[in-house]
Amino acid sequence: MSGPAPAGSLRTYKDVKQFILACIRSGKWPPHHRVPSENELVVSYGVSKTTAERALYELAGEGVLLRIPGTGSFVAKPKGFLAVFDRLDIADDIRQRGKIHTANVITLSENPASFEIGNELGVEVGSTVFHSVILHHKDNVPVQLEDRFVLPSAVPAYLAQDFTERTPTSYLLEAAQGARNEYSIRAVSPEGWEQTLLAILPTKPCLSIHVRLTSNRNVVSVARLVSPAGRYRLEAIR
Repeated sequence: MSGPAPAGSLRTYKDVKQFILACIRSGKWPPHHRVPSENELVVSYGVSKTTAERALYELAGEGVLLRIPGTGSFVAKPKGFLAVFDRLDIADDIRQRGKIHTANVITLSENPASFEIGNELGVEVGSTVFHSVILHHKDNVPVQLEDRFVLPSAVPAYLAQDFTERTPTSYLLEAAQGARNEYSIRAVSPEGWEQTLLAILPTKPCLSIHVRLTSNRNVVSVARLVSPAGRYRLEAIR
């Protein structure tokens, strides 16, 4: 089985879902890749068959997996918006629209990698990773919350940067040789701490962008960018 998880780390159906999603997002399991069956998940990770079945069932319902009776579950080809941009820097975008970009650094620290982040960055759970949370403003209105994890060995000077002067996107695309960003986009309900920083109500819908920055086919950084509906518009000219 590709992308092994630590023994005992999968306890609930949500853990199983996150494990599968991390393997897909990291590129370990590309479209059409066969996903472990319920029985394989039970044997390899000790989860109950009910837990494994629910995880696979929900992922199929969300369009992430394609289940073929008698054959197995496979990674579905993305049906939603999925685009690869050479560069998407919110500061440049805001300035090009004639507005003022400012940023607050909420967090800039070293953290132990969680199971999900470890899988996405290709490191063991508990390994040190860099973590930044940046709140971007347009004309003093919060428009995007950037929650990012970075591989220290790829960008060792990340924590020494002043991200009020330049964005993590700008720095990483310069620091990581041949880097490129991949984006997948979906609508979400913001988490509680995101609502607080963005100064929005719990019912406010948001656009969530999952960003994976790669260099020489290695994942350098993963990030979640959350923007309240109506405050920031993502545009791309193809």
